[in-house]
Amino acid sequence: MNPWRRRLVALAVAGAAGGGALALATGDADPGTVSVVPEGGSGFRPEPSRRSGSAEPRTSKEREQQRRADARLPVPLARAAARLFLVGFSGTTPSAPFFERLREREWGAVLVDRANVVDAAQLTALTGEIDLVARNARRLPPLVAAAQLGGREVTVKAIGPRRQSAITNAASARRQAGRAGRSLRKLGFDAVLAPAADLSVAGGPWERRGFSDDPRKAARLVAAAVAGWRRARIAPVVGHFPGEGTASQDPELGVATVGLARAELRTRDQRPFRAVVRTAPAIQLSGALYADFDPVTPASLTPGVVQTLRRQGFRGAIVSSNLTAATLATGEGVGAAAVAALKAGCDVLYVPGDQRDQEEAYRAVVRAVRVGTIPTARVRQALDRINRLRRRAG
Repeated sequence: MNPWRRRLVALAVAGAAGGGALALATGDADPGTVSVVPEGGSGFRPEPSRRSGSAEPRTSKEREQQRRADARLPVPLARAAARLFLVGFSGTTPSAPFFERLREREWGAVLVDRANVVDAAQLTALTGEIDLVARNARRLPPLVAAAQLGGREVTVKAIGPRRQSAITNAASARRQAGRAGRSLRKLGFDAVLAPAADLSVAGGPWERRGFSDDPRKAARLVAAAVAGWRRARIAPVVGHFPGEGTASQDPELGVATVGLARAELRTRDQRPFRAVVRTAPAIQLSGALYADFDPVTPASLTPGVVQTLRRQGFRGAIVSSNLTAATLATGEGVGAAAVAALKAGCDVLYVPGDQRDQEEAYRAVVRAVRVGTIPTARVRQALDRINRLRRRAG
């Protein structure tokens, strides 16, 4: 099962318990320049979210708040907020409802996973349609990402890389990533959720999936894989800081905990991440709960985790964990999780393929920026990092 995206399993767990081209732009103008068109031209009208409210200002006070926010951002708030999201979708053809939504929402990045793939010809047409629909709507096309960890945990079969645990040296890691990256590039991809820098600790969720349980060896192989992806002009997103090797389970399957002290995390689990802080264009945070950071809050929603990564020298884009899965731990909606992740310092907000979740998260962010809960400076900062990621994706 794809380790990066297990939306259906997470929902099943929640039910049993009772109970989303990073398309970017910032700076002073949109790269690739396209004209701005009024929001709402496609006829798509998402249903209001009770938890996050409408994305459109309704009162004179809200309209004034939005006008001020728009003035402080490189593009209107409605577009800027959407560019912060990495979203998945359902369907294998351009007739899928997602493509109608893509005309309305200027999503930053789109994750194509195994369920979206039939064969190479269909996949090439699908990724091409993502670009074409955005351009025809006079919007910046999103980055298109694949979950291509290796072995059976891939979006596209038969192109590699091999399972990480089967790769034993840096030359092989670099070669495997480069070969797979060139194939993905031909299929219309810009980024990949890989490699995983988590240690393959016995009994942990990455035992048979990580490069090694030796931090030094894992660091060498992660750095080599990042170099291979980048040489193929594919932007790698390295997961999952501050390290999930000793987690009680995969955070996408349910609430997961890590009991290690920060000092031990720093000397062991974070060593592979430090090896790529200067070369990786993006790093994805874990969705686990870390006892020595905040025992009740997922790492993606914890400012101390982001601060730790930044202090280690990372200047690229920080991607959140699956924010829908994070709600299993928080007990709140995905809108609250998206706002918390952005406030904590995440630049890219990952919400898998449920339309309602994506709309709730998007509206919550729009409202939080409009009312000042999230400063426009935080949004500009995130957009600037995403813009650099876009350039590094080639």
